Amino acid sequence: MHLSQIGRAPIVVLIFAIWGVRVSAEEPNPLYDELMKGVDVGASKAALLPKPVMPDGLDASAQRAALEKIPGRAAAQPVPRMLQKSIEAPFVLNMKTQGETADARIQQVDLYFVVYSDLDHISDEEFLKEKAEEERQERATERKKKGEPEPEGEQQAKSLTVEELAARGIKLLTGDAEREGYSHGSAEIFDRVLSTGTSHSLRTRNSESLIVASRLDPRFAEDPEYPNFWQSIERDELGRAKYGKKQPYFGSGTYTKATTLREPKGAMFIEIHTIFREPNGWFNKTNLLSSKLPIAARDNIRKFRRKLEDPAKKNPVAAARPAASS
Repeated sequence: MHLSQIGRAPIVVLIFAIWGVRVSAEEPNPLYDELMKGVDVGASKAALLPKPVMPDGLDASAQRAALEKIPGRAAAQPVPRMLQKSIEAPFVLNMKTQGETADARIQQVDLYFVVYSDLDHISDEEFLKEKAEEERQERATERKKKGEPEPEGEQQAKSLTVEELAARGIKLLTGDAEREGYSHGSAEIFDRVLSTGTSHSLRTRNSESLIVASRLDPRFAEDPEYPNFWQSIERDELGRAKYGKKQPYFGSGTYTKATTLREPKGAMFIEIHTIFREPNGWFNKTNLLSSKLPIAARDNIRKFRRKLEDPAKKNPVAAARPAASS
């Protein structure tokens, strides 16, 4: 799971991988611990992800103080407005370049927003699978209208089996396939790049929050079946996509934390932190991200909030029942 999922895939897929989650008091997340030590981006030192803005164990007053201290929050994003139960409630998006290597820029993206839901609903496996498939079908329909070919790996992400992992000498860190897994797939980034790779994700939960840690696994760099690579996208005179030579790709890590707020009732604070290499060949060293990413984030947050508002998705059985006659 990497930045490609910010550009085109729904925010719900970025936030939560398509594996089930179980409830327990405290679950360690060794992948998250690894990420917090740094992401290997091919520089002289690892790139560091920021710590969560909203740690667990805070009372309502301390949570409000944490919201007030969100990095980059401007006057146009006051906390009371961020807490509004509206699909248009403001969000905070920060982007910065941590550094450069000979062939890439090291980018950091941090996203903060509020939704109204609960941990059970927001991590429901069937809800997430359905939303991911809906988004995939929407993209396929859009490409069909334009006469574009199906990009390699753009089909529904494939989860690797325990046997496939064992053949590569890989074991799950937790031994629990219900909340940890490896998935191979691809997505387009702003119609300029097709990024394909195998991500390792681990999701853990306690009574207050849920954390999803994910990284593009470097062990699949040259894998014969599930490799990590990127391709440029060019358009012909009819606007149809043509995919360039496969280029190796590495250096991406992300985590998402969803925390239940004590006030107002039903509110959840979502924060997503990502580090990734942006090869010079992606956007020719232009600042495309700064112009495109805020629009993509806004649209995906709106979609996510709408899906959470749908009563049929919250309780499909109850929604299917006929209304009682008066």
